[in-house]
Amino acid sequence: MKPREKAIGLGAVLSIILCLGPPGPAHAGAVCSGGRFLVQGEKLIAELTSGQSPVSREAVVVAEPFVTITSGCGPVSAEFKAAKTGATRVRATFNACGALSRKVFLKAEIDPTCRTMTGRLIGTKPRFRRVFTAARSFCGDGVIDADAGEKCDGSDGCEPDCSGMATPTTTTFPDSATTTESTTTTTLPCFPSCDRSSPHGTPHRLRPPKRHPKPGEEGDALPAPDTKSSDYLYNQHNGAVQTDPRVYLVYWGDWSQSTGDPYGVMNRLYDFYRGIGGSSWGKVMTQYHQYCTPGTWNCSGASAGNPSAPFKSWWNDRSTVPSTPTQADIEREVRRAVPVFGDYSYNAQYVIALPRGRGDTFFTAKGGNACAWHFYVFVDSTHWVTYTVLPYQPDAPTCYANWVNRTPAGLLDGVTMVAGHEYAESVTDPGYPSGWLDRYGAENGDKCSTYGNTVTFSTGTFPVQATWSNYHRYYLGAGCVFGW
Repeated sequence: MKPREKAIGLGAVLSIILCLGPPGPAHAGAVCSGGRFLVQGEKLIAELTSGQSPVSREAVVVAEPFVTITSGCGPVSAEFKAAKTGATRVRATFNACGALSRKVFLKAEIDPTCRTMTGRLIGTKPRFRRVFTAARSFCGDGVIDADAGEKCDGSDGCEPDCSGMATPTTTTFPDSATTTESTTTTTLPCFPSCDRSSPHGTPHRLRPPKRHPKPGEEGDALPAPDTKSSDYLYNQHNGAVQTDPRVYLVYWGDWSQSTGDPYGVMNRLYDFYRGIGGSSWGKVMTQYHQYCTPGTWNCSGASAGNPSAPFKSWWNDRSTVPSTPTQADIEREVRRAVPVFGDYSYNAQYVIALPRGRGDTFFTAKGGNACAWHFYVFVDSTHWVTYTVLPYQPDAPTCYANWVNRTPAGLLDGVTMVAGHEYAESVTDPGYPSGWLDRYGAENGDKCSTYGNTVTFSTGTFPVQATWSNYHRYYLGAGCVFGW
């Protein structure tokens, strides 16, 4: 269901969480609010409801304030309480579990490191009591958690996010281009930066367009580019691409229709992100590979992904948004969201959508010079994720309002044009500025930022920007395309 149609939303059903990162230690007064804990030994719920798909490893999924047992219980609201010892106590009541139609009670405790859950599951009519231990699942724990999307874990050649075995591929371009290749690395290097401090740099911002392009033009607000030159093609800077992009949509603050979202942006974003996967528009990004030798655009690293369902879940965090959030405020919200969804991979895109009137310091409506922006942040000592900041676009008509459609429908053109722009750039340059850019520092969305048209996804028709294609530029003379 759409976000406004169901209060709990997809963010509550986290039985499909992908690649949890290793948890950090808790402290007295803190709560372990997120995680997927694999039950050791006998399953808690042996029988499944008719028609339910079996799970390979039963898990207790925690996403405060919800708890789910993947073999058929929940999700339900639970009570979380920090103990003086630093442990987290979890209490939940399920009205039904799998084939059990009576109430079932969960009483569990998560240790201070957030790695181990111990507890009891108690049923009535029939009466039963099961004591269990469950270990938190994360990529690198040596256990392949197939129901969380892991295809390998710890073996030689396994991708850094456990999404599969690395298989070098090559995109073939003409010999006239630089073709120095690099080998695929299977260990994520100290990347994008060894500096884990925050904020750690300037994010990449999408500025409002100056005008519609004239025939034959490509790019916007760039310093006199020569569009006929081969070095105006994309260049790699030895960084990663998102080989399996996954989108987590966070509606931060008050998104009620009367005050926070009078124009229906919430559902518009939800439908847009659900439809991107497997699209012709998304396929354009798959020509770009990771870990290329700097200055080249043809290499054998793993390619950017265009999965059938990159959108994974959403969450409405109703905590108060500062009147004008700073970059530091945004990164705190990202770190708050990561444990809720449990994806600590650099393939994760956390989209922080801001409600009406709460644009960040870079937003044009707040005196800045950007419609939206993307960057990355370390969430612990080794794991980093990407994030996009999407202010409420109707607050800034200069950000692509009426760019494709006429008013009143055109008022929301900027919502999906800007969201698509940042999605594409996060896929091809997640660790900005170490991925794919041109010699002027423009990413694949920037080079085509004035070109808008409608595309049809499985969830509807949306205005989007074109993105840059080396292949089309070389063979057809025009690099800005809406699909492949």
